[in-house]
Amino acid sequence: MRVIGGQPVDRTSTMADGLRTGTSPRTETILADHAVERVLVGEEAITDAMHAVRERLNEVVEPSAAVAFAAARLSRLDGLRVGIISSGGNLAVSNP
Repeated sequence: MRVIGGQPVDRTSTMADGLRTGTSPRTETILADHAVERVLVGEEAITDAMHAVRERLNEVVEPSAAVAFAAARLSRLDGLRVGIISSGGNLAVSNP
């Protein structure tokens, strides 16, 4: 089992503001008990995932939601059936 996340170096500067709080001690215990692998996702991977979702699925996702897509892309899950639950509405779309 894989879980996205980990502990970002600087939570205050990430575009994925919905994930700035991290995980609770209870969640950390559950993840440790089940030896869950974590995938750290950087800012560039988040942006790339947002663009890929827009291009391939014709959907716009906020940065926090794009983290799951970015983790799947970084994990080289090509050819596997992968389910990603994406939610959130914290995105301002502007037209320059």
